[in-house]
Amino acid sequence: MLRRGERPDPISPVTRGRALPLLEFAIGNGLQDAAQTLSRVTGRDVLYTPPFVDLVPLKNVPQMVGGADTPAVAIYLGVSGSLNGHFFFLFSPLSSRQFVSLLLEESFPSDAPLDNMAYSALGEMGNIVGCSFLGSLAEATGFQLLPTSPQVVEDFAGSILEETLAALSGFTDEAVIIQAGFSEAGTAISGYILFLPDTESMSLLLAALEKPLG
Repeated sequence: MLRRGERPDPISPVTRGRALPLLEFAIGNGLQDAAQTLSRVTGRDVLYTPPFVDLVPLKNVPQMVGGADTPAVAIYLGVSGSLNGHFFFLFSPLSSRQFVSLLLEESFPSDAPLDNMAYSALGEMGNIVGCSFLGSLAEATGFQLLPTSPQVVEDFAGSILEETLAALSGFTDEAVIIQAGFSEAGTAISGYILFLPDTESMSLLLAALEKPLG
């Protein structure tokens, strides 16, 4: 296992091609764990949608999630430990209300402003999904990944991401973007997970996914 502080070898296109399916597999396991936890919390049968995972240029992230001017709700967790980075679960205002309805076990109007209870429910959603996501990466790599407490914000996608993307622009040029979703009783709720590690952390992650543990 590579440790932080070691200089990883440059990641070649061949390595990326091998690591990406392994990353997708690990993230799928994390979303499955999140769905099982949501099922236990809500008493409902929550299913996950198999994710689509890609590495994209950092500058393209706002466009990939619908455009900088798209209204959005995001749950943010900082990541530290073996890797340093940022985790976002980003979705539409409608999907956010659907998540609130699922977690509060009562209908939340699609056009109602988020109140304190709704923000709390979405924070819990972020804890569940974020910790499951990081836990699956930790299991696949042997890394220790520590999340911060979740923060929930509603704004335009560009405004939500602007500060983090600007801070990373001098340190990395790629992001992990995941199309992810859950469903319950025929209602599908989808969004995007963004994992934005710094350059060294991205290299460590992709190299560790290729390296068998033990």
